Amino acid sequence: MRPKKQKKEVKKQEEPSETHSHDDDASSGSGAEMKEFSNAPSTAASTAPKHIAHGEYIYDINQLYDTIIKMNNPNYAGNPSLFWGKIKLNIKTRSLEDLRRKFHELNVTLRQIGLDEEKSFVDERILIGERLLQKDYQPFLVQYAKRGIPSTLRCRIYKKILYSDVTQKEVDNFHNLNDQFQRWEAAIDDILYADIYQICNDDKYFIFQDMIEQCVLIFFRDRQILDMMKSKPHAPIICTSSTERIIGAYPPNGVVPVKKFSSYFAPICFISNSKEDCYYIFRAFYCKYICYMNSISSHP
Repeated sequence: MRPKKQKKEVKKQEEPSETHSHDDDASSGSGAEMKEFSNAPSTAASTAPKHIAHGEYIYDINQLYDTIIKMNNPNYAGNPSLFWGKIKLNIKTRSLEDLRRKFHELNVTLRQIGLDEEKSFVDERILIGERLLQKDYQPFLVQYAKRGIPSTLRCRIYKKILYSDVTQKEVDNFHNLNDQFQRWEAAIDDILYADIYQICNDDKYFIFQDMIEQCVLIFFRDRQILDMMKSKPHAPIICTSSTERIIGAYPPNGVVPVKKFSSYFAPICFISNSKEDCYYIFRAFYCKYICYMNSISSHP
C-alpha cells in the first residue's frame, strides 16, 4: 500500500452571463434545453477512471466458465463423449424430486411476499415477523424468511439470520478500516473504483454511490474475511518480506475482485439503515453464500 493522493479540486462551471438575452432563451425553446440535458454525461460516468473506458479488470465470470469447461476428471471410468453439457466434471447434483422437497415453500399454492401483496397477507407476515424477532431464535427466522420478508423487517431479520448484529465492537472495527482506507491507497483501488463507477452509473444505484464506494473499498482491506469464508474462491496470494517472512495475504481479505463485484453489494443498500449495517450484512452474506459463486467446488 502507498499513502493516498489528495484529490484534485474540480472547478465549478461558470454561471451564464446576466446580459444573456431573454429572447435567446425563448428562441431556443424547451426542446433544445431537454436535448442539451440528455446529452450531458452523468456524474458517475464523468468522474470514472480510465479503467472503465479500457474495460480493465482482473477476471470475469466468462473466464471462470472457460476455466471450468477445460477441466477434466482423470478418475472417471465412463465415456466422456456421452455428456450432454459442456462441463465435463462429474459433480453430484440433486434430482428434481430432491429440489422440490428442499424448496417446497416455493410451491405455487403458497403465497409469497413480493408476489402476493394483499394488505391482509402482508400485515399478517409483519405481525409474525415482529413476534419472531422478540423470541430472537435464529432457526425460526430462517424458516420464516423462506416465504419472503416484508421490506420493513428485512434489515433486522437479515442481521439475526446472518449473525451480523452491529455492536460497538463492530462499529469501532468499521471506523478503523475506514481510517486505513482514507490514509492508504492499495494497488487494486483503481480497478475497484472502475467497477464501482460502472455499477453506480445506473438509475437504481447512483444514490448509494458513497455507501457502495466506502464499503467495497473497506471490504478488500478487512483481514477477518479470509478466515470467515466458507469456501475460498482461489488460493490466497501470500506476501513475503525481503527476508522471506510471510506477512499476510494480498488483497488483505484474500479475495481477488471479479468484474462487477460491486453488483453483489448494491442491493443490500436498499434495506440498510446505516453504512455499518450495510457492510456487516454483506460481509456475512458473502462469507456464507456468495463466495461459492466464484469457487470451483463440489459443494452442493
